[in-house]
Amino acid sequence: MPTFDVILPTYNNLEELKQCVVHLEQQTFNDFRVFFCVDGSTDGTMEYIKNTSFKFKYKVLTHPNFENKGRNPTRNLVLPHLQSRFICMIDSDIRPNKDFLKKHFELLNKKNCISMGDVIYTNIKENIWADYLQTRGKNKYKNLDVIPTYYLNSQNLAMRSEDFISVGGQDINMTTYGGGDTEFGYRISKLLNIPLVFNKEALAFSEMPKTIDFALKQMIEFGKINLPYIHKKYPEFNSLFRFDLIEGKSVKSFFIKFILTNWMYKIVYALLNFAPSIIRRKLIHYLVFYSINKGYNLYLTEKRL
Repeated sequence: MPTFDVILPTYNNLEELKQCVVHLEQQTFNDFRVFFCVDGSTDGTMEYIKNTSFKFKYKVLTHPNFENKGRNPTRNLVLPHLQSRFICMIDSDIRPNKDFLKKHFELLNKKNCISMGDVIYTNIKENIWADYLQTRGKNKYKNLDVIPTYYLNSQNLAMRSEDFISVGGQDINMTTYGGGDTEFGYRISKLLNIPLVFNKEALAFSEMPKTIDFALKQMIEFGKINLPYIHKKYPEFNSLFRFDLIEGKSVKSFFIKFILTNWMYKIVYALLNFAPSIIRRKLIHYLVFYSINKGYNLYLTEKRL
């Protein structure tokens, strides 16, 4: 059996998938197998896989009746098939550096941990959402730092297969946008207490296609659907996306609620076109928090009806 099983979920992004495959074929560490986990794609993905000769071993997995079920259930298709020592989870829109599997292996072979690789967006000068993301989460840390598991990001991640199996993979109830990785990381910390290490040398590249408007709509969706789900599943995880402030009674909570208003949102949004990047990132952070809170309030309103 190979050292790595690479879990590659894909849904209707054939051209990006092709680029991902090209970079996988260039790996300096080549003891791996790829699981193409196809989430009901209708863009010719299956035909491409069927008619292409790859330089690596692979297996294709799909849902019954070729349904579309979301990234978490699609990744979990591999659970009955894993036999490798390690897994590597990547998204099909990234282009892994030729040494990225080698660097994951070097860390995992040395230390019992989760190796979270780096993803650099190549269009941060043109896309303000990409620029914002490049400063968040793991990007606040240095190479080989142990970071909070709620910063886990599965677009470039490696870990022991037995650990992925023992926690049951990712939560299949989370089929819409947002929070799947946060829940997965927090569950790992509760059940296994394995450190999450930022492995900056396990490098990959990507381009961010989302506009700021589309990203904020996704944040509303997250606040309405997956955030309440996580909060109900882990009520003790109260600092998640600042539930302690959203639901608190303190002066600080009152101030936060006061500034999370539609008129303030409009002012902050209008400033995006004029603010320098260092200020713009803080403005986007406010817009993200506002959108998540708006989604959560929509959830509360529907719950009361």
